[in-house]
Amino acid sequence: MAKISPIRHIHNAPPSGDISADSSTEAAKVEFARRLQQRMRDKGFTQTDLANRASEHMPGGSIIGKDSISLYVRAMSFPSPQRVQALAKALGTTPAELVPTRGVRSAEDTHPAVAVRETEDGQAWLRINQKVKWTTAVKVLELLKTEEASD
Repeated sequence: MAKISPIRHIHNAPPSGDISADSSTEAAKVEFARRLQQRMRDKGFTQTDLANRASEHMPGGSIIGKDSISLYVRAMSFPSPQRVQALAKALGTTPAELVPTRGVRSAEDTHPAVAVRETEDGQAWLRINQKVKWTTAVKVLELLKTEEASD
């Protein structure tokens, strides 16, 4: 008769950061933590389990400690590429599935494409944050340079 292992209930607190944070680095840590926790739950791994299994995939006998895993799942730290590779192998996934490349706020998301603000002296501050062709960018710069020369 096969031995049935007991069901383990695993709970990691949700990452302490907010994916809508202004810092894309912080947002990436939070998203990585969320993905890591999900894969751990899927595999039934505790932090110690993951640390032990990931360490088996580290080069040169390096280890990943349980404390490091704790920092990752709480979005307090982000692992090196070598460690991401080892974590992914231990979880039976790919680094691309763990590391966020989309959904992290960029300058494009945090600033409007065009913003104009009037100044007290009758001029205006102009901010442009828009992808354009090089020829368009050069024309805009020429307009600005021409205006500076006439002042």
